[in-house]
Amino acid sequence: MPSIIGVAVVQPDGTLTGSGLALALCQAELNAFPLANDALEDAGSTLQFAALNDDAKRCAAARANAWAAALAGYLGGGGGGGVSSVGGTPPIASTGGTTPTISISAASGASAGSMSAADFTKLAGIASGATAYTNEDAQDAVGAMVASSSTVSLAYVDATPSLTAAVVAGSIGTTQLAAGGVTNAKRAAMAQATISGRADGAGTGAPQDLTGAQAADIVQPYVTSDTIAIRDGMGMFQ
Repeated sequence: MPSIIGVAVVQPDGTLTGSGLALALCQAELNAFPLANDALEDAGSTLQFAALNDDAKRCAAARANAWAAALAGYLGGGGGGGVSSVGGTPPIASTGGTTPTISISAASGASAGSMSAADFTKLAGIASGATAYTNEDAQDAVGAMVASSSTVSLAYVDATPSLTAAVVAGSIGTTQLAAGGVTNAKRAAMAQATISGRADGAGTGAPQDLTGAQAADIVQPYVTSDTIAIRDGMGMFQ
């Protein structure tokens, strides 16, 4: 038993010996009994109580030892009331013993733990109610919003990813074009030495690239010999 708890022992000759708390408790109880005389000899840790019989002394010693043992159990057996060992539950870890080193493991996707400053900054920068999206999620969201119209056809290709647009054939009329909006640069390319028009006898239709002879056929009825000579397709002037 640790020295601070001690023990109380009554010797065959009636002498009380021992140490620590047990001896002090026993001495306190025996001192409470009225003594037949004042003869009390103090010899260090040895006290003699002449007026008490040995059985009374032994009962007092037994009670003192029991109280001291109970106190020792209450204090964890150490007698000093201190901490005997410190442990930890993950993510808290301890090296154990009376002077442990306490640590906490870093958090991961599988277990709880401490958060790094970088992780905190990233988390704090996310708006409340925000939803995590990958690039694929964003692409799918865009693809779901793509809708063609009567004049423009839209197509989203997830594998690329890419978005293409094309004018629906025949969907553009005069109502979709601004007055004067089509320039010569936007017209189809023409062969050299031709003019835009419709050949004589071709009827109504799209413009054609007319040769000089075709143009002459158009204007010839309106030209007289008094004003100009026009060369026909054979190179002859008429």
